[in-house]
Amino acid sequence: MHTGRPRILLIDDTPVNLILLGNALEEDYDLRIATSGEEGLRLTAEVMPDLILLDIMMPGIDGLETCRILKADPALKQIPVIFITALGEPEFEATGLTLGASDYLSKPINVELARQRIHNLLDREQLRKEVEAHRDRLEVLVAERTAQLAASEAMYRGLVEQSVVGVYQVQGEKFAYANPGLARMMGYASPAEMIARANPQLIVPEPERAELSTWTAGGGNTRRIQFPVICQEGSVIEVESHETLLETPAGRVILGICVDVTERKRAEQAQAAALRAAEHLAELKSQFVNNVSHELKTPLNAVLGFSEVGLATQDITRAHRFFGLIRDAGNRLLEISGSMLDFAQAEAGKLSVEQSPFDLTEVLAGVTSRWQPAAESKGLSFATSASVPAPCIVTGDARRVTQLLGLLMDNAVKFTTEGSVSLSCDAAGDVYQLTIEDTGIGMQPEQVQQAFNPFHQADGSRTRQFGGLGLGLALAKYLVDRMRGEINVESSPGAGTRFRIRLPISPDQDNGTHAGTPT
Repeated sequence: MHTGRPRILLIDDTPVNLILLGNALEEDYDLRIATSGEEGLRLTAEVMPDLILLDIMMPGIDGLETCRILKADPALKQIPVIFITALGEPEFEATGLTLGASDYLSKPINVELARQRIHNLLDREQLRKEVEAHRDRLEVLVAERTAQLAASEAMYRGLVEQSVVGVYQVQGEKFAYANPGLARMMGYASPAEMIARANPQLIVPEPERAELSTWTAGGGNTRRIQFPVICQEGSVIEVESHETLLETPAGRVILGICVDVTERKRAEQAQAAALRAAEHLAELKSQFVNNVSHELKTPLNAVLGFSEVGLATQDITRAHRFFGLIRDAGNRLLEISGSMLDFAQAEAGKLSVEQSPFDLTEVLAGVTSRWQPAAESKGLSFATSASVPAPCIVTGDARRVTQLLGLLMDNAVKFTTEGSVSLSCDAAGDVYQLTIEDTGIGMQPEQVQQAFNPFHQADGSRTRQFGGLGLGLALAKYLVDRMRGEINVESSPGAGTRFRIRLPISPDQDNGTHAGTPT
């Protein structure tokens, strides 16, 4: 519609009609006149009227043909047309309406009726144009919003498809959607394969499956849960899932995202185990400090006490005995401090082991002379046996082998109250084996597993009953490892303990005698 007055094109060759309608319409409308169909078509294209009054009967191109041409032109077909017909031409009225005319006026023309019909038709046309304009605006908005939604969907789909976390939708007993991240997590080649083959109920172990069914049946809204799932190849991983339950016309749908937390959970478990181990070690170290205090006080008290008695006595024989006791206490202090120093060096990786030839039978004799009296003083029998020649030259560290056997003999004598203690040696191939066996109190299976841990004794009460720092077996294990050997223990409660040590033989090249060869 034009701004200002509506524009009407009157196409008629009858002067009476032109004068009558001109006088009736020119005050309210911008009236344009054409007297033929050809002229009417030209003016229509030029001025684009809001309404056309078209006489049917005209020379040349008549009104019906003019209307047909107008309605065939996409730019002009929306312009409303009112035919002007004679009362005796009803067939032309029907044809005109078929061609697309909006209304008609009958001759002789009733001016008031014509004005009202023209007014009504222009109002309808105005409404049509407004509706059309609104529709066009809506179509633009819809197109823009559709494009935005398509871009947003593409972006989020890209994020979901490229995400390393699993995204899924479960409906009933099947996956309605799974992203590539979930398919990879579960061991499938593609989401399509997972959707076709995986059952959401069966990939969850039985206890968690029951919990899932309870949550779904109860209409829960959202949840965060951690549970194991069974992958395509049968392995089990731990996942953490955030799920939302939705009610849809098609039924209940579960939307979820999940991450593989298997490694995180292992790390948490390892961290918890390390914390427990650290707490246990701290407890053992505290107990070790108490043991050290006790172990040092006992020989120190002996040294001080016997010194006082020795100084007070005039009996040389009695004083000599006290000096012997002082010497034994001093040796015990030396052993304790030596064990602590060696363990500290072992912990720091600085404990040295030499490689030089020595006679193994001399080491065995020295150990026997040191520990046989200790065993016999407790009423124990002490036995030694060796199926190696004398001398038996091997290469290693004689002092460390002596120390190793001393640590194990100390344990054997300490924890045996009746029966026997034995030391044996034999050789086979390129190794020799040392065996220390006793008939003492033995150990439980779990105590055997911890026997070589530092600060460990079978239980706290044994520390108080038998003494010791709890370092002996740990230091023994370290010495054996440094000498490239092996050590194992067999024990059961009340049936004693057996330690077997296997160390490598490295014979002296200048001496043809070696372990297992008689001289």
